Amino acid sequence: MKKERNTVIGLFGKPASGKSMLLEAIKRQLTGWFGIPDEDIFSFSVGELLREEVKNKTPLGLRYAGR
Repeated sequence: MKKERNTVIGLFGKPASGKSMLLEAIKRQLTGWFGIPDEDIFSFSVGELLREEVKNKTPLGLRYAGR
């Protein structure tokens, strides 16, 4: 029985430092070179999540925005 392997890659950096661009390049390499289906690659951006919270005026978004 083959064991499933999970790999986690974390990208950290200042705002607008190219993390999203690097993530897209990594995803292209994983799908192209290694044949990993795009739907098997999960990614998220904390910044995008927080901006969505601010836009929706949730308690977390208001706290993050300093209101």
